Amino acid sequence: MSRDQYKKLNCYTALDLNSSASPSDVRLAWVKASFKHHPDRGGSNASQANVNLAYEVLSDPVARQAHDIFWKVKEDRSLAKKNVVGREPFAKFKARLEQAIQAKKAKIWGDLSSRIAANQKKFIDELHGIRRRIVWSAVGAFICVCLASGLNWSILWVVALGAGWGMFANAMAAKIGGRKFSAFSTSEDVLQKYAEQVSSEQCKSDAEKLDRYLLSLAEMVELLSRSSSFDDSEEQVARRLTACLFLMGYEPKSFDGADRTLLFSDKDEKILVRFRHRVGDVANIGYVKKLSALMEHKGISRGLLFCSPGLSGNAAHFADNHGIKHYSLDSMNEWINNILISEYDGPAGDITEHIDRLRIFLSGIAPRVARRRYKRSRYYR
Repeated sequence: MSRDQYKKLNCYTALDLNSSASPSDVRLAWVKASFKHHPDRGGSNASQANVNLAYEVLSDPVARQAHDIFWKVKEDRSLAKKNVVGREPFAKFKARLEQAIQAKKAKIWGDLSSRIAANQKKFIDELHGIRRRIVWSAVGAFICVCLASGLNWSILWVVALGAGWGMFANAMAAKIGGRKFSAFSTSEDVLQKYAEQVSSEQCKSDAEKLDRYLLSLAEMVELLSRSSSFDDSEEQVARRLTACLFLMGYEPKSFDGADRTLLFSDKDEKILVRFRHRVGDVANIGYVKKLSALMEHKGISRGLLFCSPGLSGNAAHFADNHGIKHYSLDSMNEWINNILISEYDGPAGDITEHIDRLRIFLSGIAPRVARRRYKRSRYYR
């Protein structure tokens, strides 16, 4: 498929999809459309070719992004007159994230009454436990005093004194829920008010913690806003590629620093990405064959190659013949820059949980260090 095939038709229309469709939705729509348009089922070769082309474009993250930009501008000519770079980055993703945060905050405060009840029960149980210990301490002290009087053992007076002091300390300053109370003068009403205070503070703290996801979003914007150059490390490029594919609905699964590969999944299908970012000659065919061998070994049918210096003629020919899409530094930067104004909203499901896993994954993309030959730097989620 040539690089500009996406300009021939609106792929979402061909598959009866909207632009926010997940990779899994794209595959399902392609299967349904194939049943409808296949020549053996009453369709035509031309309609089936369009369906196949639409799937080929939308299942390739880079081609899909180029398609979305092209058709968005084509359908809405007013966008061509606007400075699209000035649009807020990740607007749709941010709206989805803010909605998820507000929903979680509402749930936290909605559970306030149940937290109060749980804390009140906990505090009352602690109070009763302290009172029981005081009673048993008093009993123990009394027995020690009786025995010391009858047997004239001085050690028993020391034990009795210690038990009495412990009883007095617990009675005057019993620690309940991190705060000191009088064991016998404190009523359950006092503990209920304290439970309300503690529960309210817990809810406030938990709600404030959710704002860290907005910080993660800001970090993603910062990561993707600056175009890559040869001054960047390969690990930095790997982080940018990971963030982009995450926004397009792919979950990062593993990073192999030795083979320079990233594995992504959209639940049903996997994509293997290999990257090379360094100054020098173009990559030869061996570099592409390595990706092809890894795909065959892992049972992966779709591969992307980001090679900043580009590929040699033989390497590019081999990649094209084996279904491996390849991109240079310039085309990678163009793709990432356009992601900033895209309408993708990330993987399906709880987006906050996905961001937590993404943050852990990105922290695992660390520079390689000197190791023995038989060891490799691998990071898995």
